[in-house]
Amino acid sequence: ELTLVEQMLAADSSAAGKKVSELMLIKEIVLVAVFRKGEVLLPRGDTVLEANDEILALVKDGYEGHLKGKLK
Repeated sequence: ELTLVEQMLAADSSAAGKKVSELMLIKEIVLVAVFRKGEVLLPRGDTVLEANDEILALVKDGYEGHLKGKLK
């Protein structure tokens, strides 16, 4: 089973300022979209995440905690 997970990137997140490729996400997680200041970005490896980005990800059941840990 897969779940769409939406998570806000906090201002103090260690992921803020990092490229998606630097997050080293496991294969059970796919970033689908980044919502930033009214725009929708399709994330690629070189997409840099910013504080207050809203992240939409497709996550295999049981791996939501892994995503939250990467975006903390």
